[in-house]
Amino acid sequence: MVKVADVDTAVNVPCTSVQVSDTASLLLRGATTFDLVFCDPPYETDADEATQLLRVMSAAAPGGTIVFERGRRSAAPVLPTGWSVVWERLFGDTLVQFIQPVNESERFDS
Repeated sequence: MVKVADVDTAVNVPCTSVQVSDTASLLLRGATTFDLVFCDPPYETDADEATQLLRVMSAAAPGGTIVFERGRRSAAPVLPTGWSVVWERLFGDTLVQFIQPVNESERFDS
């Protein structure tokens, strides 16, 4: 298992920054943007809460990718305007989705 702090050396690609945070802390920082955001809310999160999380994550990663995990039986959140699921896969009861801005979606090859 790779520790988050070791990601830049483990993949042999220098990162400018790797940060671990909850949504509230991310909101408080405000000016920080990311190329890649992993969002793994509790599976009990309802669709409205998940929609709010995605809205915050899309603002934090303009032009980036959100990796969103949720229970396969949970109600689908509404995607932020201009964003689309470009890849998804089921792993048992877990649904993992890659979400990107519509005009950037060709960046991810399935």
